[in-house]
Amino acid sequence: MLGEALAAESGTPYPDLVRERILDPLGMDDTLVHAGVPEGGAAPHIEPGAPSHPWHNTAYAPAGITTWSTTPDLTRLLSAVTSGTAPGMGALEPLREDVRYPGATAEAETGLDGFDVGLAWHIAPVPGVGEVTMHSGGSLGTSTMVAFDDSHGVVVMANSMSLDAVGLSYELLKDRPEPLVPVMPGWAMIAQTLVMAVLPPLLLVSLMLRRRTLVAQRRLDRLRIVSLSAGALAWLAAAQRMGSWAQTPMVVWAVAAGLVAAGITVGVWHWRRVPVEAGRFRWLHVPVFALSVLFSLTLAFVALWGLAGSSF
Repeated sequence: MLGEALAAESGTPYPDLVRERILDPLGMDDTLVHAGVPEGGAAPHIEPGAPSHPWHNTAYAPAGITTWSTTPDLTRLLSAVTSGTAPGMGALEPLREDVRYPGATAEAETGLDGFDVGLAWHIAPVPGVGEVTMHSGGSLGTSTMVAFDDSHGVVVMANSMSLDAVGLSYELLKDRPEPLVPVMPGWAMIAQTLVMAVLPPLLLVSLMLRRRTLVAQRRLDRLRIVSLSAGALAWLAAAQRMGSWAQTPMVVWAVAAGLVAAGITVGVWHWRRVPVEAGRFRWLHVPVFALSVLFSLTLAFVALWGLAGSSF
């Protein structure tokens, strides 16, 4: 809202206004508003090996979206702010004091239990550091933090959500920083990854070998060979895209891919020996087959589109 208001008041588009008032005076030549990943930019990642689609909507640039910078450029900004020579130093003056999140007792350790707010700057007491002036931001796959106290300043930029940029900044401002453990998924995410990657291939292989359905014990037919194979392939792609592979060994996915290949091979072997359709109720079996294949195709498309995110 503040960025849009300033742009409207000046009659200058926001990207041009930032360039004129901030970037050019401070020599921040590598900072720009750009839809997608600019040349040389670090593409966003949910975690290492899992790219995320960069945001393209420059209409939200005043919120930081599609604004790309470098650590040297942000260090220039930080140096100018701490020395008092940056344009718009009045933005650091608190406009609202002791702002609190509703029921934010858990925020006390981050120093944001109660904080003052200037024009986009936050001023908060951080345990072990003291009063810190800062601003942080991020998107799905990126995070950035600029912070300073009365004697130090720090810039942290990350293109993976496995790094806690805010926590690392606070730690770096301490006299004796301690190593920060990367943000890693819990056992729930690992279990979800194993279920998506292993269960569908095992189910495919077992049903193909038994030539019977799991629940109704119906005979294997060609419709089921197609739907089961499509489903296993779709879940294999989904596991690669949506699973957590920072801790789960990639050999799990390789074994799952081998099981899918084995299951499809057995299905092809049975192809001439099984009927086209062997459902108890043909009028129900055929529509369910169509819906199953449609779901598998949709799931596979979404997963593959996500895996190709780094190239968009």
